[in-house]
Amino acid sequence: VEASTVGSLLRAWLQRLGPAGYLAAPAGPGLTSARMLLAARSPWLALAVAIGPGLLADLLARHGSPEQQQRFLEPLRRGRLVAAVALSEPRAGSHPDHLATTARRDDGQLVLSGSKSTVSLAPLADVIAVVAESDGAQALFLIDGGQAGCVCGSPLDTLGYRQLCTCPLELRGVRVAPDRVMVPDGRPRGGLLQQVRAGWDAALADVACGTMRLCLEQ
Repeated sequence: VEASTVGSLLRAWLQRLGPAGYLAAPAGPGLTSARMLLAARSPWLALAVAIGPGLLADLLARHGSPEQQQRFLEPLRRGRLVAAVALSEPRAGSHPDHLATTARRDDGQLVLSGSKSTVSLAPLADVIAVVAESDGAQALFLIDGGQAGCVCGSPLDTLGYRQLCTCPLELRGVRVAPDRVMVPDGRPRGGLLQQVRAGWDAALADVACGTMRLCLEQ
């Protein structure tokens, strides 16, 4: 599957789904039903939207600063940005108890270093939200796709959903400005990981149900 072809198709659909309100729907029965309906037509598209732009939009709505919401959330909701969320790590998969990816402070910025093992949409993304440890807390670092030091590996030869262009991601001293960091307030340690995993798991469940519906209809 050519990444450029998938990217063009995904962007075209996002520009249709955004104005329809799909990407601004809050978590709940309405969003679940919408995801299932979309998955019954195109499982890969429903999953791509849910675990990429949809997941990041939800996290920004919960934890983003007003400036971050203006810069990223509104374009995501309008379908103008492709996003990826980088959580999984080589030795821990998608459910790490702790994060090996870290950020250190340097000259007023933060410098990300580490590896993510499976990042869907990474080669297509305008913005990638990297989950990492910094100053003893978990945070989301919003980096640009293709930013210096952010290296996408070759797409994995997955059994299905190859349109997601899932690949490993290396972070080699990626510099991030402080205004691109989200640190959830008032959450216990591990709370951010739990939220990202919960959003991921809900998306998988909704798309699976829609896919089963597609199989029954055929």
